[in-house]
Amino acid sequence: HRWDNLKCNRSINTMNKMSSKTTDPVQICFPFSWADWCWVAATLALLLSCFSVQADLVVSELMYHPAGEPLEDGTEPLEFIELTNTGPDAVILENYAFAEGIEFVFPVGLRLQVGSYLVVARDAAAVREHYGIQNVTGNFTGLLSNAGETIRLVDPLGETVLRFRYGTVGSWPASTDGTGHS
Repeated sequence: HRWDNLKCNRSINTMNKMSSKTTDPVQICFPFSWADWCWVAATLALLLSCFSVQADLVVSELMYHPAGEPLEDGTEPLEFIELTNTGPDAVILENYAFAEGIEFVFPVGLRLQVGSYLVVARDAAAVREHYGIQNVTGNFTGLLSNAGETIRLVDPLGETVLRFRYGTVGSWPASTDGTGHS
């Protein structure tokens, strides 16, 4: 058994309550010291803090229906979502993903610095060329619906970090629907 050779750092003697016929003492062994458990707890807290960015990451711009005709396959290469880090620390976006509306997994090593923005594009090269911006990543799959939809961003554990809905009616500006405004 893999636990047979572990040193028992702390144990508790208790009575065997598994059977009403025996009162033999049972030793419960904890193979890790208190310091080991503190290290595990501190590491877990640090990891969880890396995923806690809901309040620091905002959608600052959305281009869901750019001016012009879509390509033959129905895609609109100038579609994008812009994210801005409004928090006090850099946000590590590695393995975050858009999981509803569009699909995109952020690449390894991607960090969004304090006050910085990042454009996630349908066609990163087309967005860079057309708008003259460099902080662009992509390419996402799927389409940003011209009728509106819900977009959801999840962390590497699949937990929702950001969820929003855009549309074409009500208080949503009409100028964003096909006229080239975001």
